Amino acid sequence: VLAEELGFVGVVLVLMLIFSLVLKAVYIGKRAFEEGEMFGGYLAFGIGIWFAFQTMVNVGAAAGIVPTKGLTLPLISYGGSSLIIMSVAVSI
Repeated sequence: VLAEELGFVGVVLVLMLIFSLVLKAVYIGKRAFEEGEMFGGYLAFGIGIWFAFQTMVNVGAAAGIVPTKGLTLPLISYGGSSLIIMSVAVSI
């Protein structure tokens, strides 16, 4: 539905924003490891990988590459509790 409403430019913009969020999480995780904060580093890496995985599965399902699994596009799809949990993960 996102591609139908926003077109190619909108989809590329949304994917770039999600990708930048994932890169920022990985960067925060790397900095946490450098400062000796192991838990914070693992948490940041985990959140970044979680966002990346859900995005890849959702985009793959929309493109017909993988079967649909019911995963939402992070911070875009309205999944009720998924949207709340993703918002909490970003705030951490």
